[in-house]
Amino acid sequence: VDSLQMVDAPLHTVAWGKVMSAAPMLVAAGKPGMRLATKNTWFMLHNVRAGMDEASSLDMRTYGEIMEQSMQRYADLLAEYSMMPKRFWSNMLRSRTDRYFTADEAEDYGLVDHVV
Repeated sequence: VDSLQMVDAPLHTVAWGKVMSAAPMLVAAGKPGMRLATKNTWFMLHNVRAGMDEASSLDMRTYGEIMEQSMQRYADLLAEYSMMPKRFWSNMLRSRTDRYFTADEAEDYGLVDHVV
């Protein structure tokens, strides 16, 4: 995200196919007006704590604190780069299941500017 924000040249971000995990944030962090998604693209967000089942209890506590901070920052960034509030993104990221949405929904949420 920081690298995308530092580019001065016109930078188009294009989502196509499956845009998952941190990728929706990378698309959204593109230059406003130049964030595109193809019409058949699917987006997916998931709880950043996925896969913690295998860690020890001490690891889980430490990892859990880091993941909570990461999830809050992720929600902050999604709110900054979209039209939806942090609470919307926090709720989606806290889901126990993967959250899928279409390119049209991504446009409605403000993650992309145009569906092509």
